[in-house]
Amino acid sequence: MRVVTGTEMQRIDRRAIQEFNIKGVDLMENAGKKIADEIIKSFSENIKKGVAIFSGKGNNGGDGFVVARILAKKKIKTKVFMACKKEEVLMDAKISLNRLIKESNNKNIIKEITSFKDTETLKQEINDFGLI
Repeated sequence: MRVVTGTEMQRIDRRAIQEFNIKGVDLMENAGKKIADEIIKSFSENIKKGVAIFSGKGNNGGDGFVVARILAKKKIKTKVFMACKKEEVLMDAKISLNRLIKESNNKNIIKEITSFKDTETLKQEINDFGLI
């Protein structure tokens, strides 16, 4: 496996979108699916207690929303701790967030962390999960 820098990944994404006409949201969906598959394969014992995902408002956060949706569909307890308000999520990530909300049976799958007050119970909450 080759690991790339953030700048290299942006260049790869841009090329995939511009030269190969792959939509950004499709890249995000593929990345999220592969991450979810790897989590299930590599951390099968840990995920029995559930998975906590931390995300922001950009495309990396969007990857996390896809992962959360896929894991939740597989009946794995999942929660996204989002470092912004839902309204602040950007472009393709917004599409993935909306899909997560629409397809999730768990109305509490997302917790917005937008102030210090929101972090007061965070340590206790994440202790309920086997994988972060």
